[in-house]
Amino acid sequence: VCLNPFCRSLSCVEALWILKNIILYRWPELCNQVPSQIRSYFSIRDELTIQGGVIFCGQCIIISVSLGHDKKQKLQASHLGAESCLQ
Repeated sequence: VCLNPFCRSLSCVEALWILKNIILYRWPELCNQVPSQIRSYFSIRDELTIQGGVIFCGQCIIISVSLGHDKKQKLQASHLGAESCLQ
């Protein structure tokens, strides 16, 4: 059971659900064998991980465009930016 609120949202998005399963179980050998919804992730497949039910590429969270601007703002709300580090 995932307690992460973004995880529940991501599960509703078909492409990310497919991506999550491919990451967990195994990538096909060839790009043309990958479902078309996630083919654009094939070139970075080795960088994709899942932690707490959330898909990451390095330190970045992979979210669907359909989650919209509101979710992006919530994710970035606590980020103070580079200027705060200089104080």
